[in-house]
Amino acid sequence: MITFIYQKQFIKNVFYAKDKEDSNVISQTHCIKVHKITNYELVKSLETKLDKGEPEAIAFSLELNADIILLDDYEARKQAEILGMKIVGTLGVLLKAKKLNKIDSFKTELEKLRSSGFRISEDLEKKLLINIGEL
Repeated sequence: MITFIYQKQFIKNVFYAKDKEDSNVISQTHCIKVHKITNYELVKSLETKLDKGEPEAIAFSLELNADIILLDDYEARKQAEILGMKIVGTLGVLLKAKKLNKIDSFKTELEKLRSSGFRISEDLEKKLLINIGEL
């Protein structure tokens, strides 16, 4: 879905997949370009504040001068904001997909996310469903 919303996607060369097969599939996908991170100083400074993988994602996005970064973690979003980055989360991607008619139902996609462990408050869910016209 993300390829229909954003023109290019990059992933850092250190990515976390469930297994080697997932890693191979990701690296061979035509819409994703793998790029090596070079700003290890920033990564090290963020590692004390953030979970594994997030410092690399932030440093990587800055290196590429990316238009946006996809982050859901609150602390990672705060650090990215301090660095002047434009942030979008999973819910933002879903909202944009719905507005562009790339998905039929925001609520259905949200339920799929929830079944895989994604968390969202009832209040936020209700506000989003009202905003998108599904409640």
